[in-house]
Amino acid sequence: MQRIRIASAVTSAALVVGIAATGALAASSVIPQAEYRAKDAKLTISADGRSFQVFALPVKQECKDPTPANLGDYPSGLGPFSLDADGSFEFSSPGGLGLEGKFTAKKVTGTVTASAFKDPTKDFDCAKYTGRFSARFVKGSGQKPGKIIASDDFSDVDSGFKEFNTTNAFAQYLIDDRYRVGLQGQTGIASPRAEPTGLTSVDIESQTLTYGGDPTDEVGLVCQAVDFDTFTVGTISQNGAAQLFRYEDGVIVERSSEKQAPAGVLNTGLGAKNTLKLVCRPDGDGGTSLELFVNGESVAEAISAVANAGQTGVFVSGSGNGTDYNFSNFIVRVPKS
Repeated sequence: MQRIRIASAVTSAALVVGIAATGALAASSVIPQAEYRAKDAKLTISADGRSFQVFALPVKQECKDPTPANLGDYPSGLGPFSLDADGSFEFSSPGGLGLEGKFTAKKVTGTVTASAFKDPTKDFDCAKYTGRFSARFVKGSGQKPGKIIASDDFSDVDSGFKEFNTTNAFAQYLIDDRYRVGLQGQTGIASPRAEPTGLTSVDIESQTLTYGGDPTDEVGLVCQAVDFDTFTVGTISQNGAAQLFRYEDGVIVERSSEKQAPAGVLNTGLGAKNTLKLVCRPDGDGGTSLELFVNGESVAEAISAVANAGQTGVFVSGSGNGTDYNFSNFIVRVPKS
């Protein structure tokens, strides 16, 4: 199986097909790292927006004297518990706590169930409890949809992208505030940005300039990059073919079907400028919903099998016959719901 690394050959032959095509992506109201509070409730969303923890709930069990003082209080946090893409949840924990409800951008509401329990050593004898709970979003917490996490105008050579020159590929910062990636031989290369890290749900945008290459040469944006060899990428070729891939250890392990961008969407020719956007969002089943845009037009959608936390970056692949792309105005955002 063909392996794709820095300075290694790229081929369209290789590959385990696995990314499934999808229709419109489900909207999500989950705000990563958001906190929700009420007088007797506290819940927090994880950094990737796929789960949450519970720190307090209004559990009001009736108990024969005495009554435990810490009912509904979980200072170390219960969970994490999985969230669906639309913010809903339903589960029962081994300790007898059950939750069902939904998070929105403004509040969380649901039902809590606590099993009856006895503890003879402390004379506790408490009945089963079922009740409603709600808590409101804490202003200032969380990564709000559309919020800029990072931006790079490539005016600083220490902004986080690597400069290198290998047998088949090179990358450099240019004095006119661009980042150049070129190929000197047939290869494919991802260049992740050092910061931010640990992102699973992300919206990446950058302008690209085409300065050379063959019609099948590709340029793209990268999300969920664990390193140079393990990442997810959306690409568009100079002939308008769009596709989504996932690499592990330099090998393509998933690829979507190839889609042709609508006529007139992609600017072509020497010096052609295009704006690419890649949206990567956990889908609630352990995978990632992916969507690639070119100049504001959606050109490819798919769902991959995993949702890694990682870096963002850029990608170039092709024959090396003059393959030369420049990037400018690189922006990383929280995806909009």
